[in-house]
Amino acid sequence: MKYSNSIPKTSIVIPFKNPANSKQRLSKILTGAQRYELAISLFEDTIDAVKSATNKNEDRFKIIVVTDSEYVDEIAKAHGADTFIEKVSEGETAAAYAAARRSIELGFLRQVVIPGDMAALDPKDVYELLNTNPPSPSVVLCPAVGDDGTNAIMTSPPDSIPFRFGKASFPEYIEKANKLNLNTVVIRLKSFVLDVDTPEDLKAFSAKNLDTRSANLVNNWFTSRSIKIA
Repeated sequence: MKYSNSIPKTSIVIPFKNPANSKQRLSKILTGAQRYELAISLFEDTIDAVKSATNKNEDRFKIIVVTDSEYVDEIAKAHGADTFIEKVSEGETAAAYAAARRSIELGFLRQVVIPGDMAALDPKDVYELLNTNPPSPSVVLCPAVGDDGTNAIMTSPPDSIPFRFGKASFPEYIEKANKLNLNTVVIRLKSFVLDVDTPEDLKAFSAKNLDTRSANLVNNWFTSRSIKIA
């Protein structure tokens, strides 16, 4: 994928905490081992999508995984990503702050934060996000659907705005960006929408018939009747 020559050196931060206790809202239909396997598969798919979008542009983009898990650290490195180990797991917001400090130290002019468990991330959407380049200081927001959350945020410089993730974070970002006089762009990308947090999400994910680790894993569960959703 060809990027504009004006795109600055950018760190792509993927926070991903220890998957041992992940996807708790799926506990009614998935065992702990299944939830763990699903989380790891989603994480690897996310890295693959980002790598595909930045292929042959390694001089401009660097993937940095922030985690508190040594196992996740090993997986990330095996996929060619840099890592930043959290001594204490403090959530996605704290990870974004820590990564921003690290990004600035390493000389990155922009930072984008993408969740580590995206369900159907399309490299073309990642490219569209990364190729969006408003004048600095700026923030580019990719809103979530349903809870006014934020599925991705790109900041230039990396610490241009205070971070917060979760419900209602999107309108808060807009308000803060206005107060800080940041150049603000809102970009809505289809593949940044789907989370796999509930049984209904899992069913919708399976219906997409994607050829990814996580999709094949989930489809095999449905085919073998390892899981069943009414």
